[in-house]
Amino acid sequence: MPEPYTFDMPKVLEWTTKQLVGRVLNVFCGKNKIKGAVNCDIDPDMHPDVLCDAMQLSEIFSPMEFDTAILDPPYSMHQAVGNYNGHHCHQITAVRDQLVDLVKKRLIWFGWSIPATPGFKKTEILLVGHGGSHNATICTVEDRQMHSLVEYTSKEHE
Repeated sequence: MPEPYTFDMPKVLEWTTKQLVGRVLNVFCGKNKIKGAVNCDIDPDMHPDVLCDAMQLSEIFSPMEFDTAILDPPYSMHQAVGNYNGHHCHQITAVRDQLVDLVKKRLIWFGWSIPATPGFKKTEILLVGHGGSHNATICTVEDRQMHSLVEYTSKEHE
């Protein structure tokens, strides 16, 4: 059976910790804080470092302020209601778009699908099986390939 909080699974926490580079933003932290990271959540009962809706990240943080971001949202409305006091983000793509502007190097995703973030390349994938009829968790690391359109166009002319 899957744990309600991803980082309650020791091997997933260990794998994630090995992927971290530089200053880290942990979005949707829930009760599991990443030591040394800026841990964000909308639920005050989780006691995050920064209490905010994920849709407000670009209003709070500066562009390219972080080297790595972890995105581990509640995967379903059922999970949100049962484990996260009903907090659920319906706009994960919009949150991702904000993270692209906030992160210099790496995005780490947890979910039931494999993301495709423009300007990033997948470098690691961990599949976590939970047994029975439970969906597996797909953990994906994406590394930035280019920082801007200017960098992209200048690489084409080399």
